[in-house]
Parts: sequence; C-alpha cells; structure tokens
Amino acid sequence: MSSEAVIRAARADELAAVLSLWQESDVTPPSVTDSIDGLTRLMREPGGILFVAIVDGRIVGSVIGGWDGWRGNIYRLAVTPEYRRRGIARRLVLEISSALFAKGAERLSALVEHEHRWAIDFWESLRDLGYEYNPWFARYIADRGNGTAPSNLARILDNESRPDDERTMLPDIYNWFTEGFDIADLKDAKALIDQRIA
Repeated sequence: MSSEAVIRAARADELAAVLSLWQESDVTPPSVTDSIDGLTRLMREPGGILFVAIVDGRIVGSVIGGWDGWRGNIYRLAVTPEYRRRGIARRLVLEISSALFAKGAERLSALVEHEHRWAIDFWESLRDLGYEYNPWFARYIADRGNGTAPSNLARILDNESRPDDERTMLPDIYNWFTEGFDIADLKDAKALIDQRIA
C-alpha cells in the first residue's frame, strides 16, 4: 500500500465517495448541504474549492475552501481513521490555504467542531502555518431550507418602509429554494409575496 497521498481537485463522479468519507470519518453532524447537489453547486462556484486526498485510487481525505471575495474559509477537513497521523490532513490544509491565498484571500478561517478535541489539537498543531485559535467569535447559522428567510426579510423591509426593495428582493430570495415548498413557512412566504407584489 502506498503511503503517499495525491492531493487534487475532486471530480463530479467522486462526490458520492466524498459524502461517504465524511460519514466514515465522523467529522461533524450531517448538514443540509451534505448532498450531491450541494457539492455540485460548490464546484460550480468560482470561489468554491473541493480537494481530495487519494491513496491507491481511494479517496481518504477531503477539504473544502470557500472564497467570498473578502475572506477564505475552510470546511469539512476529513481523513479516514486508518489514514490519520500520516500528514494527509496537514497537506490538505497547506493545499487549500495556498489555493485560497492565490484567489486573493488575506485571511483564512477554519470551522472546527469544539466538541472534537482531536480536531482542536490538530489545528493547534498548525501554529507554524499561521493558524491561531480565535476565542472572540461564535458561529450562528440559518439554513435556507427552513423557509423563514423570505418571511423574515419581508417583515424587516415592511418595518423599515422599503416597499420597492420588497418587490425586487422577495421573489428573488423565494426563487432560491429548490424544495420544501410544502413547508408552512414557505407557503406563508409565497402568500406574502403574492399579496405584496400583486
């Protein structure tokens, strides 16, 4: 068995293997973006990067990089248990960091599960690469799929007396959704858009 991993961009036909890797590696609880569609969208975005580590033709590691024009972010660093402690995760971080800096990022941040002590210890070991723990921030998330975004935005715009923004923004946001139209929040949002825009 080869011990040298090859790090490269993932291919579309490897996305199912990447999802399996995440499950096998138990890196974090599954999220709404853990899907073939989610990874396909990521790969189509100019700022999205998905690298894989390949050993003997098998995907044994992955990392996601995102560049939004302001900062670079690192997500889903994962290595299968039997290939850990071989320097693969460090190489993935080096490659994704280089790619994000090449896109223009001045600062990178990595999301790390605070309950995974082994993950925290790994990132602590990367101080020589410039990574330092930042205790000043907490992470807050909102999933688009919960359907509240259009309704909440409508209320905000209404409270701020911005009817023109309502007419242009709300239909665009509603059209981001590709599923979940039977959810009460999305039904309410659609009714609100029809009422306000009609």
